[in-house]
Amino acid sequence: MKDPLSATAATYQERLYPHTAFPGGPNPPRYLGSFENPSSVFNMGAPVTRGTLLEQFCRDVIRESANSPDVAGAYCVLGYQLLEAPRPDSYFIRVWLSEVDACLRAQLDDEPATVQWRVSLLFLAGRLAMRHANNALALRSFQACMSEDATRVSSLLATKTIEAAYWAGLLCARNGDRDAARESWSRGVAIAKSCIRVEAESPRDLSEPMELFGFSEFSHVFDVAGRCAAGLAALAEGPRWEQRLSALLPQSSIAVGWSSAVKESRWALEDERSRAREAMFAIQWQRDRQLLEVKASTNDALLRQIVHRCHATERSVVVWGSGAAGRQVLNLVLDLGGTIDAFVDSNPATHGTSAAGRPVIAPRMLASPEWLDSFVLIGSMFASEIESNLLQLGLRRHDDFMRVDLDLVGIPTR
Repeated sequence: MKDPLSATAATYQERLYPHTAFPGGPNPPRYLGSFENPSSVFNMGAPVTRGTLLEQFCRDVIRESANSPDVAGAYCVLGYQLLEAPRPDSYFIRVWLSEVDACLRAQLDDEPATVQWRVSLLFLAGRLAMRHANNALALRSFQACMSEDATRVSSLLATKTIEAAYWAGLLCARNGDRDAARESWSRGVAIAKSCIRVEAESPRDLSEPMELFGFSEFSHVFDVAGRCAAGLAALAEGPRWEQRLSALLPQSSIAVGWSSAVKESRWALEDERSRAREAMFAIQWQRDRQLLEVKASTNDALLRQIVHRCHATERSVVVWGSGAAGRQVLNLVLDLGGTIDAFVDSNPATHGTSAAGRPVIAPRMLASPEWLDSFVLIGSMFASEIESNLLQLGLRRHDDFMRVDLDLVGIPTR
């Protein structure tokens, strides 16, 4: 396929629907002057079936045609991709809504092409906002959409404004604002009547070939207008309007459409909650990491200070625990330039033996003249019990003994 973006200077020829230039129907050549690249906009998505290629094409149009109707058309294609996805990521919906809001602020004139894309984008914004569980934004978008006069462009475009009126009415009714619901549904019926009037006043030469394009859209106009009319009738039932509406439209898409919207809103809320939990866990992890770094830094600094102080005063240093943990403390002290004179162990079987070339003594020996002034480094899984014993002997924490937290060893410190 040729690159559509390179077709800017080429003369546009309608090939998809060559016989649709009738009053009230789509008439692409009528809007040629409104686009920088008619070939890319009118046929956007038609020859492209791969989603990733279509998305990339739309992004290229957005990047290279800033603040033009071409961009609005690209956002429409991206919006329908999200709308038709089984379960789109709420993050991408939020990004699309934000970008389209900026795009709409730049599309304020009343040129037919601008009106066309504005109506389509507002309708899509409403539908996607519902999928994102943002019914307030959905209602504003639908109300803005239904206020546009789509028949100035094409009766077919009114499918968007009428359906926007239907959804706006349903959201208002669900919120308990029956007056606003009545106004919205009345607007939908009025738009449908306007479409019928425009079509009736548009003479056609029946000898000209016709395409099927448009018939399904007109059918949709009557279907949604019927739903609006049913909504008006249901409101007369008072609080039971919803049951009455379902009874009036047993085969319509109201139940499917609303339940689908509710389901999609729940999915969006679940996605948001999942993101919030992930963010919370990330914050908690970062905070815990920072606390560990502070503790590790304190542990390292205190051990370094004690080793240097004992070395300077020639005070003997012993490690309580002759097992693997005690030997790990030995290596830490040696790395800091200190020395270990003996190991202390509560296990009688180790007394009188040696570990790493140093004698293993009983705890009671700490009261003997030889070891009375020794500084005790605790390197044992029974550190809490050992600390209690040392405190009962009158030793002072950090002045006479220190618990070396081996779980903090190896954690980078600042």
